[in-house]
Amino acid sequence: HSMVKQIAGFTSRGVIWYQGESDSQKADIYHILFSSVIACWREEWKDAMPFLFVQLAPFERWRELTGENFPVIRQSQEWVSKHVPDAHMISIMDAGMKNDIHPKNKRPVGERLALLARGKVYGEDILCEAPELSEISLAEGDIALRFAHAGEGLHLVGDTVNALHLYIDRKETTEFAASVSSDLLHIQMHELNDRSRIDVCFAWEPYCEVNLYNSAGIPAKPFRWTNRPA
Repeated sequence: HSMVKQIAGFTSRGVIWYQGESDSQKADIYHILFSSVIACWREEWKDAMPFLFVQLAPFERWRELTGENFPVIRQSQEWVSKHVPDAHMISIMDAGMKNDIHPKNKRPVGERLALLARGKVYGEDILCEAPELSEISLAEGDIALRFAHAGEGLHLVGDTVNALHLYIDRKETTEFAASVSSDLLHIQMHELNDRSRIDVCFAWEPYCEVNLYNSAGIPAKPFRWTNRPA
């Protein structure tokens, strides 16, 4: 009432929103809170203006602050991007700081928001969204994970896929190989079959340095996937 309401009604093409760290204690209802904020602003402006927002950056701990609830908030932000009309999210899972809740590398944040605005607000035909898991197929010894918004193809910066965890019957294993090809991330492991419970987690942790990108240089979004055999 003392800040935002005072400018409500001024012409705006849309909103850029970077927030969420202080809501870690309300992570389980963040999707409700953020959806309500968007609705409130649109009501005040009397305009269904676009909301472009930033998924929480990687962070682990600084003094009494921790990022243990950040994966849940990121999941809630993903939910908002899928269920609230004209709300769009960028990923900065490669641009966080382990011990600073306000990371200093702001350039990729601005560049990715600009790409998102060009594509989603101004209607340019460009790749502006982060790679996201869209389909999984399981064969003997191989999990093939297909990503939407890969553009001309996924690529790695480095030799291994960071922040990728594989669990077989609830036990983590490191005995696997991962590679990318076109829009696919392959996980190969001997004796891998659909008779076991398989969990794949990617960037599902407070802090990590994602190094899996699409052809526009945008890092992949976090995900969890579980195969529960009958």
